[in-house]
Amino acid sequence: MLNDPDVRNVGENTMGDFLAFELFDGKEWANVHISLSALVMLGAPENLNPIESFERNIDRIKGVAFGIGNVGNGRIDLGPGDFKP
Repeated sequence: MLNDPDVRNVGENTMGDFLAFELFDGKEWANVHISLSALVMLGAPENLNPIESFERNIDRIKGVAFGIGNVGNGRIDLGPGDFKP
């Protein structure tokens, strides 16, 4: 299971449409939702399920969330378009 001090309360919500978690920006915790379609896209090369994809791509997911620039200012929603090269 994921062992990252910047991430907590990982769990599926909204009937499986996204994975919700909280991300720490050094000052406060922000709610983040990443769509399951984004997790499937990230895990496709290795045929990972969404949870495995989340765990293996957590550094990239955190980088994208921090790059949005509003960590700590409300919920951050991540989708497949946020992870395109």
